Amino acid sequence: MKTKNKTLALLEIVVVLCLVFLVAIPGIAAEQNQAMQKVSESEVMSASEDDFVLGVYGNAKEDDTIDMRDLTYVKLIFFGKKPETELADAKYDGKINPLDFVQIKLIIVGKEKELTIIDTAERIVTVKKPLERMVPGTKNFVEAMRSLKQEKDKIVGVSGYVIEDEIFFPEFSDYPNIGYWPADVEKILSLTPDAVFLYASYQKDERENHTAGEGAGWHQKIVAAGGNNIFSDLSGYPEVDPEEVMTRDPTIILKLKHGRAADPGGYDVDDPTGMMEMRNEIMNRTELASTTAVKEERVYAVSDTIYSGSQCFIGITYLAKWFYSELFDDLDSEAIHQEYLTEFQGLDYDLDEHGIFAYPPIECGGDLAGIPDK
Repeated sequence: MKTKNKTLALLEIVVVLCLVFLVAIPGIAAEQNQAMQKVSESEVMSASEDDFVLGVYGNAKEDDTIDMRDLTYVKLIFFGKKPETELADAKYDGKINPLDFVQIKLIIVGKEKELTIIDTAERIVTVKKPLERMVPGTKNFVEAMRSLKQEKDKIVGVSGYVIEDEIFFPEFSDYPNIGYWPADVEKILSLTPDAVFLYASYQKDERENHTAGEGAGWHQKIVAAGGNNIFSDLSGYPEVDPEEVMTRDPTIILKLKHGRAADPGGYDVDDPTGMMEMRNEIMNRTELASTTAVKEERVYAVSDTIYSGSQCFIGITYLAKWFYSELFDDLDSEAIHQEYLTEFQGLDYDLDEHGIFAYPPIECGGDLAGIPDK
């Protein structure tokens, strides 16, 4: 018999926002039939078959959503017509019965009283709904909640990074401060939250002096934009000799600094000098002078603001333009960015007047590498 975890202490959910990235990368095409159809064995997806599985009990098909097909499949399990899947037990009581039918129907219409989920720490947690008092522990979570039009008064505390960022998060400047990372647990408990959103794990960030390899988030963004990472044979964020970059000869070099304090771009910057200097530092490195990227001046500086976290989809559009300028001639990265700020974040911020996010202007494409500092 499965054991329910009735107490929600720390709930870790990372929401990756790609709501406004409407451009298809070449070679990727899909057609979806939204009409009701009979569920077959081939429709039951597993983690090995699909990139994302929604870890919510009731997702009987184990794909990226819960819909009427899940209800149909659970009924077929109940009548012995289909094999049981791990997430089919919507009520999480160790058996498949009509209570699961009811729970799935409630989830579909958004009326469920509780959800049992698998969080990013691989724990099974039952969440009582509605959540009235929430503490998002990072800027990304606050941003995600705002995109989803979550009521501001349900957020009862935020991180110091949110409070300090008065341009992007002006409405939270006077909110209770739970500290940075790791967060102040005593402060969080004093706010009596229903849920706390944190990352499942934390690792000291040492990416500034490394080049991204296979499995790293920066690598995944290169691939998503159709690029070829010259260090894809390595994993994580390995330390790489700059001379090895010269040997592998990238046709494009991307340079960014991780961390708000070090970033020469962003919403609070209107002067491109910092981004220009960051690019010029790469252009002037003796050991990189013979690379195709430097010789053809295809070296780009990009702000971490649009390359990491919830806004990474914006950075990916920049990469796509740099990689395939002719193919994506009608892709307007700034228009996508502005729509995100206005429609999803509700900000009165004009990109024509403020902000520096990339330098130089978008031009052409090819292979790419991130370059470590000396």
